[in-house]
Amino acid sequence: MIIFGQNLEGRNNKSLDMKRTWFLIAISVSLFVDCQTSEASNSGKKGLKDSVKTEHTIPPDTINKPESGKDDCVRSIPEPIIDKSKFLNSDFTLKDRIGYETVRFDNGDLLKIRNEGCETYSISFCFETSESMANSTDVKNTCETFMKLLGRIKDAQNSPIDLNEVISVLKVYKESAGANLHSEIIIDNGDIREFATVVQVKKVSPVKSVFEIEISIGPL
Repeated sequence: MIIFGQNLEGRNNKSLDMKRTWFLIAISVSLFVDCQTSEASNSGKKGLKDSVKTEHTIPPDTINKPESGKDDCVRSIPEPIIDKSKFLNSDFTLKDRIGYETVRFDNGDLLKIRNEGCETYSISFCFETSESMANSTDVKNTCETFMKLLGRIKDAQNSPIDLNEVISVLKVYKESAGANLHSEIIIDNGDIREFATVVQVKKVSPVKSVFEIEISIGPL
């Protein structure tokens, strides 16, 4: 019986050791899993932080930037308005939605055209000529000069602006009481207005003068 009791006690001790061993293994596994989970969680948080950090380092001028070539302008891209078959010595360039056109006449005169606008469409005709001397106080002579200069290109330009009509309005305006070169010259005062503005009249050399007039339509 004593021997039996000793064997039983040994078995119990062995069983207890096994339980302790499995308990320690279970704790170790649990701690390992917890560490791995914590590391993964921290790694995920770090990735999220890095993502947020990256998002905030995007240059502000690239955010909500419209696609290239797209805008809200109601007009199409400006194109040449001068018939090159009638004026061979002419050229056109486009920059920032503004059309620039140059015409060189046989007599040495120069015309620079600026074509721009969206809601209000505008074309300016800037002549550098030796045929007339500028006098910004002489309304009648200035209007007559513009009539003559615009007459050179009226049948060679293709735009919504009717230069024949502009010339007719200038012909009446130059005889009007109180006419001056600092006011809008009304061409059409309807729902969509059309008007001319004298931009500059000045001498640039003893033999050359600049006459610039802008004709606008709008707002559309």
